Amino acid sequence: MNRRLLLTLCIPAILIAAGPEDSLREAEKEWAAAVVKKDYNVLNRVLADDLTYTHSDGRMDSKQNFIEALRSGKQTYSAAEHQSIDVRMLGKD
Repeated sequence: MNRRLLLTLCIPAILIAAGPEDSLREAEKEWAAAVVKKDYNVLNRVLADDLTYTHSDGRMDSKQNFIEALRSGKQTYSAAEHQSIDVRMLGKD
């Protein structure tokens, strides 16, 4: 039980030390894995409620519509891989 508590306490410290850029990179990697696995819990956690998702063909979806398209099978991902993830923080917050 002590080992589990220690891990729980260390994870937030690692995220804080990593900085917001690294946290965004990790969220993007989580998104990529979740769309392939159809892990809706992860998608609900990593996608913003006010998301506007623009597909490569120009179609746009809200978070709700994007997840529903995955659930229904209208949208599928057999793979989602990143060659690189560049993050630029804009603004003060």
